[in-house]
This record gives sequence, C-alpha cells and structure tokens, in this order.
Amino acid sequence: MALRQTYRALALMAALFAASGSVGVALADSPAQFDGEGNLTRPGDYREWVFLGAKVMANDLNYGATYSPGIHATYMDPASFAHWKKTGEFRPGTVLVRETAAIGETEFMSANGYFPGDFDGLQAMVKDPARYPDTEWGFFSFGKPPYAEKVPVAKGMGELDCAGCHTDADTDWVFTQFYPVLMAAAPTRKSKAQILYERNWTPATADADSLGDGLGPLFNARSCDACHPKGGRGTFAFKDDGVIDGDGLLLRAGLGKTGDPIYGMQIQQKAVTGQRAEGIPAVRFTDVVDATGTVLRKPHFELRGRAYGGLHDKTVLAGRVSPSVFGNGALERVPVAHLENLADPDDADGDGISGRLNRHRLDLSGKTVVGRYGWKAAQWSLKVQTAKALRMDMGLSTRMMGPAWGDCTSVQTDCHSAVHGEATGPEGREVGTYEVDLITRHVAALAAPERRGDKPEGEKLFAATGCAACHVESLPTDKDGRIAAYTDLLLHDLGPGLADGLVEGVASASEWRTAPLMGLGGLMKNKAPLLHDGRARDAHEAILWHDGEARSTADAYRNLDDKDRRALLGFLETL
Repeated sequence: MALRQTYRALALMAALFAASGSVGVALADSPAQFDGEGNLTRPGDYREWVFLGAKVMANDLNYGATYSPGIHATYMDPASFAHWKKTGEFRPGTVLVRETAAIGETEFMSANGYFPGDFDGLQAMVKDPARYPDTEWGFFSFGKPPYAEKVPVAKGMGELDCAGCHTDADTDWVFTQFYPVLMAAAPTRKSKAQILYERNWTPATADADSLGDGLGPLFNARSCDACHPKGGRGTFAFKDDGVIDGDGLLLRAGLGKTGDPIYGMQIQQKAVTGQRAEGIPAVRFTDVVDATGTVLRKPHFELRGRAYGGLHDKTVLAGRVSPSVFGNGALERVPVAHLENLADPDDADGDGISGRLNRHRLDLSGKTVVGRYGWKAAQWSLKVQTAKALRMDMGLSTRMMGPAWGDCTSVQTDCHSAVHGEATGPEGREVGTYEVDLITRHVAALAAPERRGDKPEGEKLFAATGCAACHVESLPTDKDGRIAAYTDLLLHDLGPGLADGLVEGVASASEWRTAPLMGLGGLMKNKAPLLHDGRARDAHEAILWHDGEARSTADAYRNLDDKDRRALLGFLETL
C-alpha cells in the first residue's frame, strides 16, 4: 500500500494538469489537427507558444528513481491562453504541450544547480469533449527524439495513466497550481467549493487502480454548473424537429409518486462508454388559444429512440427546467413559523388562495420537515438537494443517497453491473460528505442578482392584480435579514392546464411551489422560455397559463389595457 501511494504521489507530481469542460466542437483556430483515424499531428511551432513554466522532477529528490525524471517545460497555444485570460476556463480546442529535457547538475557562480540537457520526450493534451466524451481531454505521447509525426490517443485511467492521474487536478483536468503564469492570468481565483461545483465528473473504469469518479453509468449532465450555470437557470432550446437541446431541461417519468418500471423516475439522455443512454428527449406542441387571442403552446413530451423498450402505458413524461439556485442559501434560513403563518390550506380568509406547505415525514427519524426547493418544494435542505442532484442527474452516490447506479431500474441490468467508483471512493461512496458539504456551501453563498432599476407603476399593478398574494416581495431570514425573492415557498393549485400527472410529497399533480422571481429580468432579457417545462415563450404567456387559485389574478391581468400590461411586464423586467 505504501509503495502504491508513493507511485501515485509521484504520478500526480509528474502529471501536467487536469480539466473540466463544456460541450463544444473543435475550434477553427485550434492547433490540434487529427487525421481520419484520430491520430494527432505534432504541433510544429509549440516552442513559440505561451510558456507556462517548468517543473523539475529529479531522481535525487525521490529516493533515486522518480516516475518521470526531467525538466518539464509546458506551453499553451496562444488563442486558448487568451480565452483563459478572459474566462478562467479551458476552451474546447485547447492544446497543452509538455517537453521534457534531461537534468544536468553543475556548479555555477559558486552554487550548485540543475540545468536542462538534451530533449528527452514530448507529450500533449487536447481538450475535445466531442471526441473524448469520457475524459473531455485526449492525452498523447510523441516519444523521444526524433519525435513521431502523428500518434494515437493514450488510453487507460489507472493511477499511472495520463487520464487517471489528471482526475485529481485542481482545475478542469489541469494542475494549474504548478503554473503561476496561469494562476496570475486567470480573472479570478476559484475556491475548492466552486471548483467542485464546476467539476466535470469522470466515469470509473475497470482498472484496479482506477481514479475515475464513477459518473453514471447513465446521467443527464457532468457537473452542477452544466444545469445551473453560475447559479442561474439552465439553458436549453427546442430544435425544429422537437429535440430538446441542452442540459437545462430534463424529463421526469412515471405516474403519481411512482417512476416508470423500466426507465425509472427520470430520463437520462447520456451514458458512459459501453452503456446505452435511455433515449432522446423531445417535445411537440399543440396550440391553445387564450381569451386574449394569444396562441399558447401546450407541450407533449416524448422519448425517441427508446433504448430499453417501451414505456409503461400509464407513464407520463413531464418537462422540468433546471431552476436557478442563487439566493437559495437565504431561503433556507426563512423560519418555518413564518411560512406556517403565510399558509392558508383551507382558505380561511376566503380570498380563493389556499397555499400550503409541502411537509415530508422522514422514514428513519420520523421527523417532519418542510420542503423549500424544486418546482414542487420536494427538497427540504440544500444538502439534500445537492445529494439528490448528484444521484439523479449525474449517477454519483453519496452517504445520503445511493446506490452507485443512480436511477437505473432492476430491468437495466447492464447499468447495475457496470463499473462504479465506490470501491475506491470516499466512505464507500463515489462522492464524500466533505465534497457534498463544499458544493452545498458554494450554492448557499450564491447571491441573488440585484434589481434592474425601478418601475413603480408596474409594481403597483403587480400588487393590484393579485400577483403579490403568492409572489410575496420578501421573506425574513435569520439575524433580522430579508430576501427579496418574490415567493411564499407554498404550494398552490394552478389548475389542470399545468398539471402533469406527477406527485411529489403532498404536492398533487396540479400544485406547484410559488416560483421565486429573483433573476426573472435576466431571463426576459435573454428571451428564455419560462415556467416549469419551458412552454411559455415570454412572461405574458406565463401569466396566462395561471389558473386554479391564480385564475382571478390572471383574469385581472387579461382585463388590463395594453399600456398597463406593458407597465406590469416592465416591472418584471427589473427583477
């Protein structure tokens, strides 16, 4: 064990770097050139690139035999370095080259020192998530001089393999801590918590010493940030053929509280190598004409290319947009007693609004907790929400939520027998409690965006039409603070038009948590689809979909003239 740990430490020191990444295609100005068989052509001018620094791996510092002896000079292509300076991220197409020189030792100016000798090896890593979906980076060795002109990608994720070593890097598969040039050029320095939030998790492999995390086997996204970029709402688009493009909208499956017997509670549209993704989420729309004459669109979600056969005949598919998570730390601090005072489950005041809490009884302790997060307030703490996202969206187990195969059902036998990361993971799980706590802490610290100005006339209409009855302007937090979230965190019945057949906790198919409106102005500016399933093309349509307890409010909005409607919508743009 001691020898294994020693080699692992040496491998980590010898490794170049490690990276995360986002989905992308090779850039036109990337120096990475591949032939038809996927072999990388050796860059011809890498010594003229941005020099990041050099590491000295000396035998006499490692009991006479280091893993990769030499002086390792590292270079980065200029276009990717410019992108790093702007964003602190490695773009798809980034190429990093490490050239090794033999170590010489001599006396110079009355002091002993190391100096570079003859060149002794050339390696490269290329970021290309489309070409290398499991690792996002390809690793290459051009050997010793004379260097090869073309080489294939190096395979393996054992701890002495390139990819296996790089899984422990501090930033996006790159050991940036060894390169002060990179650290100084980055726009901001990220905390460990932020790095974990943005981390692109990797699959485990069959190697006995695999350092893969255990992503999947089936999953929706590789990172928290993929679904909630910088804490904001997920991004997605409906393509012309109905296919849902992007990580910001997923499909829930089942009926009531029960998932589909084959596909489980959630459709995973991605899979690690060797596994089958469940299918391609898609949607078709039918027109619904509102009393105002506005043509609304009603979604009918589909799963195309079903990899495991048909869905149960009673299963419904429902869209779920990945909501923003900024401001959630403050929402967790809102006293339960205040929420209980807002609740009026029997409509005792006769105003037609009967909001109620989504209470959950915990099986082991028997304790009753209050849901605050998710479209139906199904999660009662940020830590629970984090653990559930790791399990359902990424297939990663924690002490709070297992197993290693995530949402796979017993019918999906290949998924159950797939390699997982629990054998080498912390606490016998794929993600340790410490990492879960760090991610939770990062989410809790994400502040809500500031208001975008002031529109008092529109704000008055927001209250006068009844919007503020549920979208309460602010809630108290601990230490006499307040959070201007425009929500009451209660469940409200919004009528059959928005019902989708799924139940969470005590929330019926037509009940939804009052969605916080903080950050809505940014979504409106970007013309992002709205509501829980993205059906509304703008805030006007979103309001018209409100029914049930919100019917009178929606009718009051319908009765406004065009000028007042624009004023109310203008107020929403400030949130």
